[in-house]
Amino acid sequence: MGSVYQVDIPGKTFLVGEYLALDGGPSIVLNTAPCFRFSWESENEEEDLSIPFHSQSPAGLLSADLTAKMGSKYRMEFTDPYAGRGGLGASTAEFLGVWTMQHWLQDPASDGETVSLIEQLDNQHSEISPLWRSDRVGSGRFRDLLDGYRKYEQRGSGADLVSQATGGIAVW
Repeated sequence: MGSVYQVDIPGKTFLVGEYLALDGGPSIVLNTAPCFRFSWESENEEEDLSIPFHSQSPAGLLSADLTAKMGSKYRMEFTDPYAGRGGLGASTAEFLGVWTMQHWLQDPASDGETVSLIEQLDNQHSEISPLWRSDRVGSGRFRDLLDGYRKYEQRGSGADLVSQATGGIAVW
């Protein structure tokens, strides 16, 4: 049995501008507990590991790509404290969990640590533009995150994704 790592990702609620964000307009996103939890176990000896996400979701597609590159020696688990009610950021939390795992595998934390998504993605206030298709400025980490997500999902502004990565109240 390997080490277990986890990342907690806050739920999200658009306070203002959910549909405006789709057209590059302003929005305010509140990120709150309870948090979604994504965990993975390294060096798992199980033979038949299943990916805990819909196979065509961004998280499912990224998980399949990661499994193809790294092998199936990682057991993944996702906990939704909202019991699938929808609209609170589960699908982006799934993607953020797998994205964090992928980056952790490239630069591992010490055994037994909780991986902090917030430390990985410092909030670069006023350095990020909401549109993926525009010429963005800002943190390379946010660009990597948005570009990684865009490989699997072409719709959306990315406001929910980045807000859940930064936590708190995100003005987009």
